[in-house]
Amino acid sequence: MAKRRIGGRSLNPTQLVSIGFFGLIVIGALALMMPFSSVTHTVTDPLTAIFTSTSAVSLTGLTVVDTGGHWSTTGKIIIATLIQLSGLGIMSLTSLAGMILTGRFGLRLRMNAAAEGRTLSIGDVKSTLIATLGFTALVESAVTLMLASRFANKYGMSVDRAMGEGLFHAISSFNNAGFGLRKDNFVPYAADAWILLPLAGSIIIGGLGFPVLRELITRLGIRVSRGWNWSNRDKRLGHLSVTSRLTLIGTAVLVLGGWLVIGVLEWNKAMSGMPIGEKILTAFFQSVTPRTAGFNSVDYGQFHPSTLFITDIFMFIGGGSAGTAGGIKISTLLVLVAAMIAEFRGETDTVIGHRKISYSVVRQAMTV
Repeated sequence: MAKRRIGGRSLNPTQLVSIGFFGLIVIGALALMMPFSSVTHTVTDPLTAIFTSTSAVSLTGLTVVDTGGHWSTTGKIIIATLIQLSGLGIMSLTSLAGMILTGRFGLRLRMNAAAEGRTLSIGDVKSTLIATLGFTALVESAVTLMLASRFANKYGMSVDRAMGEGLFHAISSFNNAGFGLRKDNFVPYAADAWILLPLAGSIIIGGLGFPVLRELITRLGIRVSRGWNWSNRDKRLGHLSVTSRLTLIGTAVLVLGGWLVIGVLEWNKAMSGMPIGEKILTAFFQSVTPRTAGFNSVDYGQFHPSTLFITDIFMFIGGGSAGTAGGIKISTLLVLVAAMIAEFRGETDTVIGHRKISYSVVRQAMTV
């Protein structure tokens, strides 16, 4: 394994990723402590700054102060930057920078990027990273424009503020970070599909995982590295990899299943008094966001314990592999389910989609 020496000690790619992760948290905390990062232009206490930086870098979304009320515009930019850098991957960005500067994308750079988990194999690192940057910019730009337009036209925000809030929430949603600029999150927009649906779509897309997104784009014939060229469309969508099929099927089942379960459990409880359309929208949004993001359009304190338990399960599962989502990953869960089914049937092989899953993959899923 390729290693780099720091202070006389050899570091492998995984250790470099850990150091980069820790370094970004420290830099972010120091920046958030500065007077220019708070609305009151005073120094933020170290614990608050460290917690916020850690939450942003780890794409968690937990906060100890009101993000919109405590942090200045500069502070919000710092938080959004931490989220974006972590979502794309520190080592991934470093590897791409090295490729641009040197004109080469050697084994060491590929191994460093692969160790960060933004790609599934060393061989497809370069194409996946390039596709990641392009697709991230495309989705976040589209969501920013949709949200900004709604904020300005419906809620009377100035263009600058609407664009700023639109961009912040687009970055937070696509990277599944869960940071919002309201004390009550998106509860004020519970009936606004023009706000919640773009956010939900962004969360789902970001949670699928970059390799899956790249494969879908490739199957549709979009040559990312050469521009949007539809001349060579590949219609063999049935030939998706096992990972992509597991992720897409698992995501659909979890979203639809959660939508139904939350709707049934909270129809006359947390969502009582809402019009039918708003109930349907709320149940859908709360089915999408718990697995990976953490936004809410209804007060979680009103949820029945059974709904909270379902939410716990969703958070534990998370999203797709090699993306911005958390949890044990959908593919991990489905591999474990397939292994259990094989064991119940007395079969020696674990098979998914007519493809045998190696024992090492099953063992890794069990370890996770």
